[in-house]
Amino acid sequence: MKPSPAKPATLCGALLLVLFAAATPEDVRAQGTTASLRGTVTDQAGETLPGANVLAVHQPSGTRYGTTTGANGQYELQGMRVGGPYRLTVSFVGYQEATEEDFELSLGQTRTINVQLLQQAQELEPVEVVGQQSSVINTNRTGAQTNVSQQAIETLPSISRSLSDLARLTPQASGRGGNSIAGRNDRYNSIQIDGATFDDVFGLGEAVPGSQAGAQPISLDAIEEFNVNIAPYDVRQSGFTGGQINAITKSGTNDFEGAVRYRRGQESFVGDFQGQEFGNFNENLFVGTLGGPIVEDELFFFVNAEVVRESSPENTAVSDPDAAVTFEGSEDQLASISEISENVYGYDAGGFETFSERQDNYKFLAKVDWTINDDHRLSVTENYLSADSETGIGRGETSFDLGSRQYTLENSTNTLTAQLRSTFSETFYNEARVVYTRIRDSRNPAGGPFPDVTVNFSGDLSAGLGIGRFNQANQLDQDLYQFTNDLNISLGDHQVTLGTSNYRSRFSNVFIQDFYGTYTFGPYESPSGEQFTGIEAFRQGRPSSYQFSYASEYAFDEQGRLIFNEGNPVREPSDDLRPPAEFTAYQFGLYAQDEWSATDRLNLTLGLRADVPYLPEEPTENPLVSGTTGVRQGSGEPFDVEAAFPGFSTTNTASGFDNLLFSPRFGFNFDATGLATDFSTQIRGGAGVFSGAPPFVFISNQYTNTGADVARLDVGAQEPGFVPGSGENDDRDITDPRDQPRPGEFAGLSPIATTEVNLISEDFNYPQTFRADLAVDQELPMGLIATVEGLYSSTISDVVYRNLNLNQIAESGSEIYGIGESQYGRPLYGEPVAGFSGSNNRNKQSEFFTNALLLENTSKGYEYSITAQLQRNLQGESGLSGSLSYTHGRAANANNATSSRAISNWQFNEVKDVNDPRVGTADFQTSHRVLAWGSYRLTYGDGNRFSTSIGLTYDGTSGAPFSYIYFGDANGDGQAFNDLIYVPEDRRDVFVVPTDGSDGRTPDQLWNALDSYIEGEEPLDEARGEVIKRNTDVAPWQNILDLSITQGIETFDGQRVEINAVMENVLNAFDNDWGRIQTPGFNNYTLLNFRGYITGDDVGSRQAGRVVTEDDIGKPVVSLRDEEVNDRLSEERFTPLDFLSRWRFRLGVRYTF
Repeated sequence: MKPSPAKPATLCGALLLVLFAAATPEDVRAQGTTASLRGTVTDQAGETLPGANVLAVHQPSGTRYGTTTGANGQYELQGMRVGGPYRLTVSFVGYQEATEEDFELSLGQTRTINVQLLQQAQELEPVEVVGQQSSVINTNRTGAQTNVSQQAIETLPSISRSLSDLARLTPQASGRGGNSIAGRNDRYNSIQIDGATFDDVFGLGEAVPGSQAGAQPISLDAIEEFNVNIAPYDVRQSGFTGGQINAITKSGTNDFEGAVRYRRGQESFVGDFQGQEFGNFNENLFVGTLGGPIVEDELFFFVNAEVVRESSPENTAVSDPDAAVTFEGSEDQLASISEISENVYGYDAGGFETFSERQDNYKFLAKVDWTINDDHRLSVTENYLSADSETGIGRGETSFDLGSRQYTLENSTNTLTAQLRSTFSETFYNEARVVYTRIRDSRNPAGGPFPDVTVNFSGDLSAGLGIGRFNQANQLDQDLYQFTNDLNISLGDHQVTLGTSNYRSRFSNVFIQDFYGTYTFGPYESPSGEQFTGIEAFRQGRPSSYQFSYASEYAFDEQGRLIFNEGNPVREPSDDLRPPAEFTAYQFGLYAQDEWSATDRLNLTLGLRADVPYLPEEPTENPLVSGTTGVRQGSGEPFDVEAAFPGFSTTNTASGFDNLLFSPRFGFNFDATGLATDFSTQIRGGAGVFSGAPPFVFISNQYTNTGADVARLDVGAQEPGFVPGSGENDDRDITDPRDQPRPGEFAGLSPIATTEVNLISEDFNYPQTFRADLAVDQELPMGLIATVEGLYSSTISDVVYRNLNLNQIAESGSEIYGIGESQYGRPLYGEPVAGFSGSNNRNKQSEFFTNALLLENTSKGYEYSITAQLQRNLQGESGLSGSLSYTHGRAANANNATSSRAISNWQFNEVKDVNDPRVGTADFQTSHRVLAWGSYRLTYGDGNRFSTSIGLTYDGTSGAPFSYIYFGDANGDGQAFNDLIYVPEDRRDVFVVPTDGSDGRTPDQLWNALDSYIEGEEPLDEARGEVIKRNTDVAPWQNILDLSITQGIETFDGQRVEINAVMENVLNAFDNDWGRIQTPGFNNYTLLNFRGYITGDDVGSRQAGRVVTEDDIGKPVVSLRDEEVNDRLSEERFTPLDFLSRWRFRLGVRYTF
């Protein structure tokens, strides 16, 4: 039990509820969608001028921002439009008016312009600007941040045309795909567009809505610019423990401006890979934008529409040696399966020819900006996405899905944002924002209802048909509400912010795996000794395994006692065959902050934020988990149901004041200019706590897998005629879940339906990390800026999983296996087994459940990086800009949490102890990264009619980390691919045996092969005598060079035509071996075949060329295939990614007016 919180925490939480009980907003991270301007006005003697009039005008729109200087001569203009150019005018009685023109403001920037006024009696001179700042040398910049301007968006290469793609310009981001920032899971990032959350809040896709359907949530042509923030010590910025992408959309001005873009890709624009063409591929992109005035200087509009239509090939063929990938089975085998499906079960299994999968999406954005008056400005933005993607068919050399496996992922996302910015006086400025987001995701199978069927041939060949087990009942509805309000108070040298951010997320998630059933058919021998193939077993309806999910059979009598099922279902499935998990998640936030200009050189930021998560609905109670009273069916005899897991309950939601999140932060910026050099020098940094919600699918699992709503059945081989429709006179309908076999109906089915239950610790807190940053920015000649930056993060709370239904053999005294743990400290949870399948003989806490997975916190984990960077910003419309950086980083965690299911996050975590994972290298670690990008724009001809722009990006990065694991279940936990290998120190540490009867190698040869392999791999050699740690090795280095060239010509006044060519992976066009992306599958490599451990029964026998003694008990027995040695020497243990390892080209044209 967690101790009661201290009184201050309770009072703070109570205050939050009192103040914001009516608010229902989404995970607001008030993130700054504007810019600011500040400075000091003085006379020639350096004396400050209180009461001077300051006016800044955004010249394209005529928007005016005005104030007067305070008692200390300082002024502050907030909530200003990003971009420009601006015109600044400063006036004071008795002094000449001063003007500064043609400067621009970057997103989130607070630019400083100090002005010195001359007395009217003196000769009129231009205003003297005492100090200006860039987006890098900037008084309000503290932590790591990268600004991506409109010029970079247009010039630098990006085929995917996504924010995530351009976010890789951040040195601390991952260069290996995905969007990991600062070594964290990309699910822990936040994306804000015009202040609205564009995260994949539920967490099923790749960090943004629509990603499951292969779409981006917004057109890149609608983006003005964006920042990537890693350590912003502004408490308004929250909701992430990785990084934050903060973007703003374009707005209309007093001029009508627009553009039309078309871009094309096709198979001839994609290079060969290993001598194979890419196949039938085409992509068409259409974009249109238009903006302008509705009422000049007052009301503006901007609209954007984008259509993407893409078709990608699936090139795996049958019996075609010239194909890119050839399935090793035959057409006759696949035809037999199709015939059985049609004639026995009445189902069209689909074809097996090569084909193309379609991805289409449509985006639309409309924005209205209204300057109500000089003090109040309103912006309303509507963004809509509709996307669908055909997927679901997986084909390779050993497995082949028929056409019926295909389904369409459909997504629609609609976001409405309203922002009001108000200046009440020179002291008070307020920003308020309301957002509503509606997201709908569904999976629609190509064929009609049918179970997931896998037919295994001889060897490891298999074919699949029907609806995949995870797609049979899968639909998600999300309604997200967001509200934020920030009141900024200017008090001389202090800028105080008081704010609140709140959200309400309503989820309705239908996810029932095996809803129609999952059947696997394989070769078998009948009791009479007759041999049958997997295809024949399919015809007979004789599965080798069967899984099914159905309405729970728990029921209660009139006194609320559990009726215990002794054979037949107590209740039939309800009318609602697909009951959704529905719940609401609130988060209430309150914060305060002071930005203090302590001296002319030193700016300090100090803030505190408090967030309270609250989930009002409880999941269904499962009495078998926490214990209850019951009666036996029929007899009515009462009995007590003991708690399977005392102290735990399915009704816990881990929310409220006991789970209050505090985020204190401190940042500083020191202007060291002149102390060592005449060029600008800036020292900045800070320390603080960052908090963010987990993917809500982690929470949803507790509502979906209570064991009291949906029960699961998972059994082995059955008799012929088991499958509905397969027997004589069998009128059961295989497409109806009501007709799938359930407990008590067949002799081979246990009358007790076991199921998985997901639980959450009552102490569970949302992810939090402590992050510190220290950097020096040094201005150099020729407009260069050098930066050295160190970043360190330490986990306060993160997610980890524990299986409560597994007990260690050694601790429980179980006799389930001859030893309780390996000789090298690996605890055993059941009988270890070799091969694909995990142990079926586990030391379970309760036979009512397969697994009981507890979501809880861990404080294990850290990330750090050191970056050296040299950059140059574009000066004017033409010239050179770019960046060169090197980053060294480390990242470690206890669980990567890359899956959406609790069971997957637990079972695919490569560990020594599955229920007590030690910290290990994270999948997201980038040890070394060299990043270079640059753009050059040249204008020439009469009136600069012609222009040529070149942009390039080089990303050289260390490969993905991976682990060495056993093939087999080395700890008896029921999972075959999550056990890290033990690396023998010498020959006596391990028994190396032949792989099979055909392996004629002697014991000496077997050991020498393993020993040589270990010596050849430094991470293995360094781990001798211990269970190797997770992700100690890395895949080969990656070199990726991308290029973009744009040629423009002015056709008429203000109108231009631009032809653009983008090429990714340019190096691969020169040499097929260059630009390859090689990765180990699932971040692991199966090095050794696990065969078991030496037990007392083996003492005295002869194994691996020596006699087994009692000292050998608990040592592993393994085998090493010749293929493993050959794969290491040829690097074939890594899988090259087909598409990403080819050069890719796109050609486009753009007309602007």
